[in-house]
Amino acid sequence: MLDATIRRSLHSREGGMSGRKAKASRGQARREAERARRSGGGGSVAATLDPEIGPIPLASDISPYLGDGAAAKAFRDGAVALIELGQRQHAYFGRDPARVTAAKDADGRDVLVTSDELPEEWTELFARSIIWLRTSLDYLAYELTMAHTPDADPRLIGFPISRRPWDVKAKAREKIAAMSPESQQIIEELQPYHTPGEDRPHHPLIVLDELRQLYAHRRPAVMLTAVTSTSALTHPVGMRGNVKVDIGRPAFESDTPFATPCLPSSNPWRGTEYAGGPEREYPTWAQVNFDVCMGPDTAISDGTRIHQMMNHLYDQIQEHVLARLLGVKMPQD
Repeated sequence: MLDATIRRSLHSREGGMSGRKAKASRGQARREAERARRSGGGGSVAATLDPEIGPIPLASDISPYLGDGAAAKAFRDGAVALIELGQRQHAYFGRDPARVTAAKDADGRDVLVTSDELPEEWTELFARSIIWLRTSLDYLAYELTMAHTPDADPRLIGFPISRRPWDVKAKAREKIAAMSPESQQIIEELQPYHTPGEDRPHHPLIVLDELRQLYAHRRPAVMLTAVTSTSALTHPVGMRGNVKVDIGRPAFESDTPFATPCLPSSNPWRGTEYAGGPEREYPTWAQVNFDVCMGPDTAISDGTRIHQMMNHLYDQIQEHVLARLLGVKMPQD
């Protein structure tokens, strides 16, 4: 997970990267990612945003098994975007002075205040990680189909994600009809409709599909700061700038906002608990949850930081979906 605290001062007039330095850093990240792809992956995906920060790896052990095709490139591009998002968040909130501070609102409640707007490019990196991960599944479906039926119609191929049984939604089955029987069976078994109703929203394919649908068909995301899973903000208007979020208590004692589980459940599709940060009178930046508000009545907020949630989603997709289709046994930590 991308949880290591990285302390670094960014020396520009506004306390952040200059445009020239930021552009050079992005170019360096792209060049290093391209070198990693050309060398065949070699295990985990890592990108370097800045030499002073160093690489932050993403657990993507599936990469070498994807080969050098379109599916592999899409998966790695999404992983690199996610790594860069984590690096930029760490660098931004590791600056002095702190970018998030505690304050009181007009009613005397404890709130967090961001000192400036959250960088808009964060939402672009988040979107890239979602879109490329979803695209990698469609690319893999195409590659599996062509390996079994080279003359299949490409327009009919795709990776279905179905909430209803396929005897009701037959078009989903048509997308994989030209695959091998083994691949068809695996994809059918992976469909979210097999998961009990109360756990279905946390199925990784459902989470991925919902995020992609929101980005593709409704509106771009707006990044904002929040602290607890009960403080989801639902109105995107006015969220840019000094966003104030009720933290629900005057001080943190033995527990912290991140003593709560990530996607909490014993269900195998959900995650494990993430420990909180040190005890403080108010949250440090490392304890702040980065919500992505998708629309007037929708917010992503489950008590974890965005890059933690996406890291977990990547791990779940590669372990439960990609590894099964490729016949790969993922190493256990």
